[in-house]
Amino acid sequence: MRFDKDIGQIYRRMHSLLTIRNGKARELKREYEEFRPVLSEIEIAISQLSAPMRVAVAGYMKAGKSTLMNAILGKKIVLTGSLITTYTPTWFRYSDEESLEIVFEDGRRVGGLRLDDLARWTAIESRGINPEIDQVSYVILNYPNEMLKQIELIDTPGLFSPEEKDSERTIRLLGLGDISNANQLGQSQVSLADAIVYVFSSNFKVSDMCAVKAFTSTPINAIAAFTKLEQSFWNPLSHQISPLEAIAPIVRRNEETLKDELYCIIPVVAKMVEGFSVINDMEWSQLLSIADVPTDQLVKSLMSPKRFEETPFEGTTQAVRLRLYELLDRYGIYCVAQGIRGAISRQDMPDYLYSMSGVDILVDRLRDHFGLRSFIIKTESAFSRIERQIQKIKYDSACCAAAKKMCVQLEQELENGRNLRDYRELTLLRHFYEGKIRFPEGKDNEEFLRLLGEQGNGAARKLGLDSGAAMDEMYRRVITVHEHWGILANDPTLGRAECSAAQAVLDSVNDMRYHIEMLSQF
Repeated sequence: MRFDKDIGQIYRRMHSLLTIRNGKARELKREYEEFRPVLSEIEIAISQLSAPMRVAVAGYMKAGKSTLMNAILGKKIVLTGSLITTYTPTWFRYSDEESLEIVFEDGRRVGGLRLDDLARWTAIESRGINPEIDQVSYVILNYPNEMLKQIELIDTPGLFSPEEKDSERTIRLLGLGDISNANQLGQSQVSLADAIVYVFSSNFKVSDMCAVKAFTSTPINAIAAFTKLEQSFWNPLSHQISPLEAIAPIVRRNEETLKDELYCIIPVVAKMVEGFSVINDMEWSQLLSIADVPTDQLVKSLMSPKRFEETPFEGTTQAVRLRLYELLDRYGIYCVAQGIRGAISRQDMPDYLYSMSGVDILVDRLRDHFGLRSFIIKTESAFSRIERQIQKIKYDSACCAAAKKMCVQLEQELENGRNLRDYRELTLLRHFYEGKIRFPEGKDNEEFLRLLGEQGNGAARKLGLDSGAAMDEMYRRVITVHEHWGILANDPTLGRAECSAAQAVLDSVNDMRYHIEMLSQF
């Protein structure tokens, strides 16, 4: 990909402007000592050129963040419970082998620990037996999950928690600054994460909105997950309607209200996915017995935890029924029973529940939206951090003429990066989601998003064709698309923003047409 090479060159030119060679290494020029934070951000950006994108899972305390994290990974790794549990941010990274690394606030690191030690370093209950937990900045959890090769996840303690220490860690890790003043800030705060999944379990509160606004001024790198739907949005008496279907109108309303803050809102029922991952042989055996019960009888028993616990299903015990309700909740029990009746095996049940939970849609969106343009979003995040440090120097009253000149040179390099086509396309997407770009015809808006890669980066996907489309079909289609966007780019009835966006799309389609024409000759 040419874009990553161009961005790498920009970082290296900026690095060269600020440094001088000293043997095999380079060091900051003495006259630019105030630029040390800028140089640090540049070096971090260079080191992360090929690193996975970092997505923080954040939200109000007890919103279901850790349960969602476990569901995404398909295994109960992070501690969950009815009380506040997560105390320390946990950074999930890919590795062939499972292990923990503890990063302390003073910079110390202790690695090679077992996953069994996770609760000792992240759970609020561990404060009494492990006083060092208060000195931990975050925990790195190395885990063999394929998605982590592309997107790293950061599980955070709850915002606005009564435990001030854990909220402080989240705010510091995400670079949120003063969340309470986020509405007045009006701009993105610098963050160690490139994007965010904001978890909430009821309609957005004012504090939720402030947190999202503090993290980002654009919806392009913010997805929301609506969680804990098991109780409020599933009625056993109308069991055919899933919680995802029941909540759909509320999601649509929230998406419309929050379209300037969030890319999308995805409802999820994460608990049953997490819970089934720890089901043992005895519990599975009793789930088989429960699945033999007529549906009408089963759904009536699921009206309350106490009713399910006290219903004497043949082949089950009260203790195990209580345990199953705690693990799966009522909708999870219903889904497992339906799956068993549909001949879903124990081995295939996790995939079945995954598809019923909405977690699969969330993961697909992470991969398709964040993943496909992760490098560009990472670049924007790095540019923002570098630019913030430059601004601090530039507007300092003690800034000398030479330093101001260097600021201008560095800003020009950032501007060069923002003028690259891939970066401009991300900007266009942001403007579209912010409502600054809209074409009169709905089909043009849909095609605009598709041509900018929202449904995949392959030429066929961008053209609205199947991935296996023949070359001659792609050629005919690209000619039609090229002509249409040529007309739009020169349409005098469109606004300036729309004409500019159409021209950018036309340039991209023109390149696609050239490559398809070249390939069609072979």
